[in-house]
Amino acid sequence: MTGKFQEATNLKEKGNDTYKLSRFADAKKIYTTGISIIGNKSSVPTVPVSGDGNDNDNGGGVARSSEKRSDDENNQMSKLCAVLYSNRGNCCFELGDYSGAAQDSRVALDLIHAMDGGDAEEVRSSSSSSSS
Repeated sequence: MTGKFQEATNLKEKGNDTYKLSRFADAKKIYTTGISIIGNKSSVPTVPVSGDGNDNDNGGGVARSSEKRSDDENNQMSKLCAVLYSNRGNCCFELGDYSGAAQDSRVALDLIHAMDGGDAEEVRSSSSSSSS
């Protein structure tokens, strides 16, 4: 795996540690940095990327890589990016940004479902009809 993957993995762990300390805005920034790193070197979506934990700047576009990766490497990158989006969505929720939480959760679901080759809308429909 690439140095960017390892760097993003380290940021995920740092974000997790920060989240456990209830420093949600700081954790959100860390997860956003991880998303940006992966988005700059893979074919996973980089939207929304809001950097400071206090705004809703959702950016735009999809980054594409000029690097060639195996399907397994792409899946690992997509999985890590999905985790980062999911974790950042949790931070948004804790900060009261429910729209941001929902948006990041949708992106995470889209990434996960895309790895399975399915329709992400189908996942949203089935996940919203079940309750835990």
